Formats: sequence, C-alpha cells, structure tokens
Amino acid sequence: MSKTEAIKVATLHLDGEAQDWWFHGLVTLGHSTVTTYAEFTNRLIERFDQRDPEQHFVELMRLKQTGNPETYIADFLRVSVMVPYLFAAWRIYM
Repeated sequence: MSKTEAIKVATLHLDGEAQDWWFHGLVTLGHSTVTTYAEFTNRLIERFDQRDPEQHFVELMRLKQTGNPETYIADFLRVSVMVPYLFAAWRIYM
C-alpha cells in the first residue's frame, strides 16, 4: 500500500468531529498536502489530543501484556503514535 493510499484508508475510519475537521481542512488547512502517515497522525494528535506527550510516554512505559498478544500490540500501537519523539530503537526495546 502506498503512503497516499494509507492516508486515504485511515481517513475512511474518521467520524464525527474528526471527519469534519479532516475533510474541511483539505481546502482550508492544507490537509491535501499531507504525504506521509506520520504527518497525518501528527496533525490528528495536534488537533485532538489535549494531554501532555509526557503522559503518553508514562502510559507507554507502564503498558504490560496481561492478555493476548493482539490486544497488547493494539494498545502499544495506539499509545506509541501519541509519543512523537519515540525512537524506532526504543520501540523495539519495549
């Protein structure tokens, strides 16, 4: 899947205020210039996440696998995108 296709697929899963914000922003906020998934997620985080990135980092550090691996991986991916400065090497370590 190309980067552009990944962004298009991701936007199909937006709803409510996030969907309105994204599609309205295609013209007014320059969303049409977004070319990477990282930039897409950063814009979502900037707009909708009101927590301090340090709180996400703490949540990530406390994350433990207590159930099946799929649940842990989903939780890890959900939180790790909220920590923009998390290096790839750290993700492997964790």
